[in-house]
Amino acid sequence: MAESGFGGLANRTSCWKPILAAVNGYALGGGFEMALACDIIVAADSARLGLPEPRVGLMAGAGGVHRLPRMIPHKIAMGYILTGRHMTAQEAHRLGVVNEVVPLAELMPTALKWANEILECAPLSIRASKQSGCGVPRTPSRDHAPSPRSASRTGRRGERTRPGGGEAPGRRAGSRLPWSGNDEKG
Repeated sequence: MAESGFGGLANRTSCWKPILAAVNGYALGGGFEMALACDIIVAADSARLGLPEPRVGLMAGAGGVHRLPRMIPHKIAMGYILTGRHMTAQEAHRLGVVNEVVPLAELMPTALKWANEILECAPLSIRASKQSGCGVPRTPSRDHAPSPRSASRTGRRGERTRPGGGEAPGRRAGSRLPWSGNDEKG
């Protein structure tokens, strides 16, 4: 796989030019992951998007499992990620994954309209805006709980504990957690 990731897009973090996707038909697995790596997505009204990898024993490892939960509420994203369900273009638009849904005949003209609107702007402003938008982590909304990794801190003996001290509920003292950093057997 190229250094820039699947399809030349999935791991690209230093391209400060806007990247647009025009989605027609099925964008599943790697196709959806490439679209998620784009800045703007225009989809035909018949398009279907999703991460079906779990249905065939795989993981959406080209960025889908990371990008989708950052774009839509965590529980909804996990529903799609863990079941491999597809979403229609209309669902993707309602959730904020897709910028615009149009009839197939209008797909490319609409994508070009977006590109032309961007071209009307000052290039350095576009670059600075994209750099700022990509470099700033999204503020968690009320339906995003902090991950155990970000919510933990180091205890007196180097064990990872919860903020405010103490062990996580339901865990016995010294039990090994995958995120604990505790290499001893618990």
